[in-house]
Amino acid sequence: MPDDLPLSPLARAPLAPGDPSLRALHAGDPAANPSTETGAGTGATFTTRALAPGVTLHLNTDARRKTNLVNVFFVAPLGDDATARALIPNCLMRGTRRLPSLPALTRETERLYGASLSTDVRKVGERHAIQFRLEFVNDRYLPGEESILDETIGFLREVITDPHLVEGGFDPGFVDGEKETHRRLIESLLNDKRAFAVQRCVELACADEPFHRHEQGRVEDLPALDAAVLTARWRAMLSEDETHIYFSGDLPIDQAEARLAPLLEGIERAPASFPPLPAPRSAGEPREVVERMQIQQAKLVMSYRTEVGFADPGVPGLVVGNGVLGSFPHSKLFVNVREGASLCYYASSFLERSQAMMFISSGIELARFEEARDLIGVQIADVAAGRFSDEELTATKVALESRLRMIDDSPAALMDIDLSWLLNGVAADLTEYRRRIAAVTREDVVAAFAKVRPDVIYLLAPEEPVPSGEEASS
Repeated sequence: MPDDLPLSPLARAPLAPGDPSLRALHAGDPAANPSTETGAGTGATFTTRALAPGVTLHLNTDARRKTNLVNVFFVAPLGDDATARALIPNCLMRGTRRLPSLPALTRETERLYGASLSTDVRKVGERHAIQFRLEFVNDRYLPGEESILDETIGFLREVITDPHLVEGGFDPGFVDGEKETHRRLIESLLNDKRAFAVQRCVELACADEPFHRHEQGRVEDLPALDAAVLTARWRAMLSEDETHIYFSGDLPIDQAEARLAPLLEGIERAPASFPPLPAPRSAGEPREVVERMQIQQAKLVMSYRTEVGFADPGVPGLVVGNGVLGSFPHSKLFVNVREGASLCYYASSFLERSQAMMFISSGIELARFEEARDLIGVQIADVAAGRFSDEELTATKVALESRLRMIDDSPAALMDIDLSWLLNGVAADLTEYRRRIAAVTREDVVAAFAKVRPDVIYLLAPEEPVPSGEEASS
């Protein structure tokens, strides 16, 4: 995947194997442009059509694959209801009115020649998305004249719109079980100290921005969530969320539209309004925050404000500069900080372009915190000053080009790119994006990094005396 589009670390397990993770997604109002094409020149040119207020269908004919892929995304602002929303797909996957249990759902996927059904919850910037993903075999590869296309689409509609209800609501026993599972899921973040440290840095750096929320919500919200609350949130999701139905497979566009249009037919829609996308923020006075935990290896995460918005002309220079800094084995963080100075067990950088931010994540020895922090700062200063070789620049552009070309082989990744760019107000055109990456010069990198400023330096330290700096209890 491209360097600026990280994958969510937490995903609901699929009913059948083969589920690649996608991100939370959101596109602009299709009513303003009811039939458009995006992704020109890429492996997927999506024909986009409005089905209902706030419901958009994105179609692509791809004759290379033996399976069809449908993704349905329900997108809303990332708010205080994130925990409740995150539980909705879990409850829906407990069964439908016709198939009122998880084993019954599994048997149905087996009957449909191993269809793979899964859900996920994720965020992209300040948007929160619930995803339903269904992959199933193309009718052309079934015996005789058999067809499962309409049955499979109908099955997906069942899961989303016709769940197993008890007296008009989700089964309270199911809800209690899912709340406990969700509690363990959120708490499992503590077991991955690297991911936990990144999340804590995000929470500190973006404390007054919706982006600070985790897509799975908070444990402390769970006691207040019961069957009635979650059922109401599910109904609101169907009627209010901006909804995107994506299809990729060996099916002509008109046939795909005719088959998929009924997927959410008959649902009364009253789409909620979205807040505008955030403008890039400038960094405040840099802060150092230290928290303690029973760990052996300290985790150092540093956040930076780039002031380069998603549609900014400086994006290619920023992406290439981030690659020179810390995305590849030839990058400065790996070569100079990890290998050269032996200061880190790992060290890498990544962009969160929706928020115009850059993060550096590393594992260090506590006693060498200041040395590691300072040497990382030197690497950023070197990139900003253009102190990198032509070989480093070329190797980075070649590596990015390779990543981008790999996307053409994955319909899920192509959907991911298209939607995430639309979320940020940019039409996806990977061919043009590759051209812009290939054309980046040293001067472009320097110009993009001129605004990069440190924001929060977060240290997750072992429970022992720590270096000077602001301390916060963990």
